Amino acid sequence: MNTPLFEVYTSREAAELWGLSDNTVTQWCNRGKFTPTEAWKSGGVWLVTKAGMERLRPERRAGIDVVKMRHLRLEEAILSHEFNEIVGKAYEDDLEDGTPEYLEIEKKLDKLRQKIKIVEDEMKIVLDYRDN
Repeated sequence: MNTPLFEVYTSREAAELWGLSDNTVTQWCNRGKFTPTEAWKSGGVWLVTKAGMERLRPERRAGIDVVKMRHLRLEEAILSHEFNEIVGKAYEDDLEDGTPEYLEIEKKLDKLRQKIKIVEDEMKIVLDYRDN
């Protein structure tokens, strides 16, 4: 077995990197979905190779793609929350069109729309890369 150490994960690490539950990867190990060179037990812990995970889940790549998507989803949620807070406040204040306060809120919302669009575009790039 000549798998580099950095390409071997515990079942828990592999699950986290591929966005799965730890239980799923452990069940795959117990059910023999991996070859003997892709997964083995050491000290009661399942060890799984990157190659084995990529064979079973080629649509998901480990590492930066998963971490980047988590970051982008969190960023999108924060921006959307901020957007909704501003809209809610404007609604409560019952602002009239054209007033300086209304125009200021429109500027803030436009900036947030632009930021959300950038995040969504980045998410699309990551997904397109992952699917190729």
